[in-house]
Amino acid sequence: MRTIAAWRTRAGEWIESPGPRNTVIGLIVLNAALLGLATYDPVMAVAGQPVLLAENIIVGLFACEIAIRLFAQGTTVFPKRLECLRFHHRGNFAGSRHRSLQHPEGAAHSAGVAAALHGETPAGAD
Repeated sequence: MRTIAAWRTRAGEWIESPGPRNTVIGLIVLNAALLGLATYDPVMAVAGQPVLLAENIIVGLFACEIAIRLFAQGTTVFPKRLECLRFHHRGNFAGSRHRSLQHPEGAAHSAGVAAALHGETPAGAD
């Protein structure tokens, strides 16, 4: 009898193999084409239901792929640090040590951006 760890290893090896990987790439391209067709009214008037059904099936297959990856790899499927998406309150990227990712004006810049977004006049802009 196989252990869960063995099943996870086998699932990870399978999902990373060329067959499933190329299938997912093909589904991505097919889904993009279907999404394009869904924006074209004459096509949707003739074949709307099959297009929408195919899109839903593809989304279901994507969900299955993610479920297999989560089973095989756990939460390591997702990047641990998404620094490019998290901003620090001082205008720097969270935890960033790279000067190229830090705004030179720091907190003053962040406060000005926040004020502008709320329709206020930034401090010192008078």
